Amino acid sequence: MNELTTYPWAFWLTFAIAAAILEMILGTFSFVFVCIAAVITALIASRFDWIVQLGFFAVSLLVSLGLVRPFFLARIQTGVRLPSRVEILIGKIGRVTHAIDPVDGLDGRIEVEGQDWAARSAKPIAVGTSVLIEDCDGIVLLVKAV
Repeated sequence: MNELTTYPWAFWLTFAIAAAILEMILGTFSFVFVCIAAVITALIASRFDWIVQLGFFAVSLLVSLGLVRPFFLARIQTGVRLPSRVEILIGKIGRVTHAIDPVDGLDGRIEVEGQDWAARSAKPIAVGTSVLIEDCDGIVLLVKAV
């Protein structure tokens, strides 16, 4: 305990390292600010007593969480939704490799950009026919003859 009063900066740096490890494990984008506040407090630790250090840590943490975190989150979370690997295929042309027959309830197979996909259509489509991918139902492509 004597080391904490003799070397308070060591306590704050240890605390910062622990916060950095928690940030890497949890990835909440919160502990990074604890880490920063602890490092800043370590820089001023030798000049002030524990009460001032705790107050400085609390204020710097609240300021960074309240002002800096929302700014960075707004930059990181753009709200742009990336299409799934199936949605990317909508509008592309494929070729039927196994006949599609909705009357018998059989999904067919098509080849699109070198990949094999299950396909469904409202009308029967023969092997070799080119099809337009209109939509998807899970991983089954909904197609129509071109």
